Amino acid sequence: MRSVLLALGLFLSQGAPVQPTQELGSIEGYVVTIGTRTPVIRARVEIGSEDGGRSSTQSVITDTGGGFVFRNLRPGRYRVSAQRDGYMPAQYGERRRGAQGVLLTVGPRETLKNIVLSLTPKSAISGRVYDRYGDPVTNAVVRALRYTYQDGRRILVNADVVRTNDLGEYRLFWLAPTQYIVSATPQETPGGPDGPQPELATYFPGTTDVAAAALIDVQPGRNMSGIDLQMSDLRAVRLRGQVIDETTGQTGPRALVVTLVPRRGTVATTAPPRSVAVSPNGTFEVRQISPGSYDLVASDARASAHLAIDVGNADIDNIVLPLLPKFDISGHITGENSEGVRGIHVELRREPFTPQLLVAVPLVAADGTFTLTNITPGDYQLRVGLGGSRGYVKSARYGAIDALNPPFRIDRPSQGLLEIVVSGNVASLDAIVLNDQQEPFPDATVVLVPDPSRRQRSDLYRAVGSNSSGRVHLDGLAPGDYRVFAWDDVPNDAWYDPDFIRMFEARGKPVRLEEGSRESIELRVIQ
Repeated sequence: MRSVLLALGLFLSQGAPVQPTQELGSIEGYVVTIGTRTPVIRARVEIGSEDGGRSSTQSVITDTGGGFVFRNLRPGRYRVSAQRDGYMPAQYGERRRGAQGVLLTVGPRETLKNIVLSLTPKSAISGRVYDRYGDPVTNAVVRALRYTYQDGRRILVNADVVRTNDLGEYRLFWLAPTQYIVSATPQETPGGPDGPQPELATYFPGTTDVAAAALIDVQPGRNMSGIDLQMSDLRAVRLRGQVIDETTGQTGPRALVVTLVPRRGTVATTAPPRSVAVSPNGTFEVRQISPGSYDLVASDARASAHLAIDVGNADIDNIVLPLLPKFDISGHITGENSEGVRGIHVELRREPFTPQLLVAVPLVAADGTFTLTNITPGDYQLRVGLGGSRGYVKSARYGAIDALNPPFRIDRPSQGLLEIVVSGNVASLDAIVLNDQQEPFPDATVVLVPDPSRRQRSDLYRAVGSNSSGRVHLDGLAPGDYRVFAWDDVPNDAWYDPDFIRMFEARGKPVRLEEGSRESIELRVIQ
């Protein structure tokens, strides 16, 4: 008995069995600058295990020849990545930034050699900011802006921001290679009773209109010098107006706040909303506004107001903001060949989309009824979330109006019920993505786009990535005509933009889906 206990104690003290040294493998390779054999020294290379639920990582620093080695690796699959200041991070085998790389499989006693990771050097934009007299503008805010997409609208977002030095010089560095717009805004200058007066942003090559700004195509590792900007003398503008109760025609005291909201899809999106209190006589004033498209919004528990406004280079006075009473509308959802209506929610979005006027999203009751509250007259888009249910919105009518053809008008609660039919008789689609050599293309972005007559319906679009065999499966699809696209690299949500999709229209594969059908197609990747 004592010998048994002694043997058990010896086993426990030694711990779990380890992998025999002779069974371990290794990975060796190099990190280079993309498109060259130039080694990247002092890069951090990281390896992560992808097997058996174990999560283990190791990292090493490349030597003077850009080399690295990982030894004593258990047999299995590994993902290898590299990064260094001044370069874009990369994974081994990735075709484009942000895509998954290729897994490396290490067998017992196997050494994988000559594994090459290519890093793309970041870039810079530099120049000088000066006034109309040629004098340097110090401490000016200089921004690198890039276009992206949000809800299918092309917008500008900040990529980097710096300030000019005492010579008016600036340098935006470590920028990802892509296209940029550069803007400069001087410090606020003292004003009169209105306080500091900010000057307008100037966009390269020297305009206050972002639509006329030049796109700067920044290549990897390049310093785009000489991007100089001469500041404009134009000043920000002021908006003045009055809130009027549309029902009574009065402007009596009321605790209201007016908010100026940048319109989505315009350059003004880079600016935050501005709010001011309404005076007892109903007047309001918003100062220091840059040109752009905006929505003026005011709201309380009983009423709200909304007015779209375009701001130029001149002050705007005598704005009338009509305050309209809020009301509720009722609706009903019918399930047709579906799993029922549990978990479904309904949303009304004001068009153009204004977050401050988003109607609350109620869960539909078990009998399919729901009520949408705090609605004011205007144009709306209907969105129905199916909560994971396998189905599609077959029809939606608000009185005599087709609510699936946005924007549709809601003027009063007496127009009728919002009647929605959800069907479970869906279609599905299988596709394989191939390159020009007829080889399967993994990690492509495959997008199902409805025919032009239905492209205002965001619920009909679907996007998914192809697997390692280049295949995708789309389920729960509404019947109808579509085009299917497969992109190697595409900005998120760009396919909702009619101008973007128009450029690729001829390269999409047409497909018709019937209720309950399952179609298969072959796609050629757009590179």
